[in-house]
Amino acid sequence: MGQSKQVFAVRHGESVWNVLRRQYPSEEESYLPILYAPDCDVTEQGIIQSRRAGLELERLLSGRAFALIVSPLRRALLTVRHLLESGVGLSPMKTVVHPSATEVLRDSCDIGSHPELLQKEFPDFTFPLVQPDNWWPYHRPLADAWER
Repeated sequence: MGQSKQVFAVRHGESVWNVLRRQYPSEEESYLPILYAPDCDVTEQGIIQSRRAGLELERLLSGRAFALIVSPLRRALLTVRHLLESGVGLSPMKTVVHPSATEVLRDSCDIGSHPELLQKEFPDFTFPLVQPDNWWPYHRPLADAWER
């Protein structure tokens, strides 16, 4: 009988958007220009959370072979980068960036960056299906983004 497979789901570390939503929690305020934060970064707290998750994954995986599937949103990509930096024993066979691992387009933070920019910033990750025609609208004017 073959070896059983496990799936671990890791949410991104705290993002700039998470902080903004705590500062402006009411639904009516969700369309304020200050809350327009497309494809935002993780915060310092998000980096700490990512590194803690990396240490926990290192403990759970204990030298086993594994692959990562990650959303093409910057907060997820940065989380994985910091997660991998934390664990000396964490070395995925590959890290695949896949649009289906992404959240639905609900807020401005869910508007992604152009795939070419992401590929330059994250050259160690594989981007087989992240193409401009199958990815969220990026770099739209504020009014157009909110309307969509």
